[in-house]
Amino acid sequence: MPTRTLFALAAALALSGSSVAALAASSTSSSMASSSSMTAAKPNAAEVKFVTDVLMGDNAEIMVGELAMSKGSSQAAKDFGQTLVNDHRQNRETLMPIATKLGVKVSATAVTAADKAEYTKLRGLSGAAFDKELGTAMVKGHKMMIAMFTPEAKKTDDVGAFAKASLPVLNKHLQLAQALAGGAASTTTTTKTNSSSAASSSSAM
Repeated sequence: MPTRTLFALAAALALSGSSVAALAASSTSSSMASSSSMTAAKPNAAEVKFVTDVLMGDNAEIMVGELAMSKGSSQAAKDFGQTLVNDHRQNRETLMPIATKLGVKVSATAVTAADKAEYTKLRGLSGAAFDKELGTAMVKGHKMMIAMFTPEAKKTDDVGAFAKASLPVLNKHLQLAQALAGGAASTTTTTKTNSSSAASSSSAM
């Protein structure tokens, strides 16, 4: 075989080897990029927990709100209950697309053991005692929620935008709960004072 032909064949083989190597490198890079993309798409565990906790919290607030609408002794308690129901239903509806995206599934009746216990406690109360416990429980609960939402609101993703938009509503609920707790306490104190005065008058008579 002529020397020139051998050189040409060698060159062709070298080029062929380079093409195979390049193709292999390209395939490897594509696989790594695909793998990286899959890793990036994996739901963040912290966000999954946050969304799960919020949905369960919404469920609890709706349940308590409905209870307040039927058992509240004052119009303020009933109105507060209606506000809780309206706002937390809206909150849940807003959060559901994000939950679906993260693969989070929470039934409309799922609540924590602590929230279930508080609901049971409220069901056993009536009158001013109910209103006071409602206000006290909601002050505690909304302070916890605000503390949970605040760091999330600093993020720039969908969860962060949701948390940021929710904070003003949570703060409004906190103020209403504080007013209710204070008003119920004042009512209870006044009732006790009036009862004592009446008893004293009867004794005097």
